[in-house]
Amino acid sequence: MASDGQPILSAKDAAAKTFREAEVFEKDFLLRTRMQNTKILVFGRVGQVGWELRHKLACLGEVTAIDYPEIDFSKPDSIRTTVRAAEPTVIINAAAYTAVDKAESDPDLAMAINGTAPGVIAEEAKRLALFWCTIRRITSSTHQAVSLC
Repeated sequence: MASDGQPILSAKDAAAKTFREAEVFEKDFLLRTRMQNTKILVFGRVGQVGWELRHKLACLGEVTAIDYPEIDFSKPDSIRTTVRAAEPTVIINAAAYTAVDKAESDPDLAMAINGTAPGVIAEEAKRLALFWCTIRRITSSTHQAVSLC
């Protein structure tokens, strides 16, 4: 994070307008939900995608953005407690364990954050009948994309 709170982008990301997908998502989200006073819960506040989403989605309603250490993504009860306390109408998961080298030495933690946590978020969203999605940014030298599910 830069001192002004902006995420630090590589020259390649800045030049490629990496967050074009977030803008498309924002427009699609607005068209599909048509809700006013939406309470949006964004997991992954400090990452590039989470940072962009919490700013882009502010026009749609109240955005609560949370990240570690406010929530422990490796503990399902921490996720459930956070979702229930926030009482959101929409949940967006942009959190991920992205330290590839560390993931090899601690695969259980990587699986808990990237595998189990999205499942717990989905269960809570289903229990509360909420709109939710998990966003992953995939970057290579030839393409950039955001997948939603």
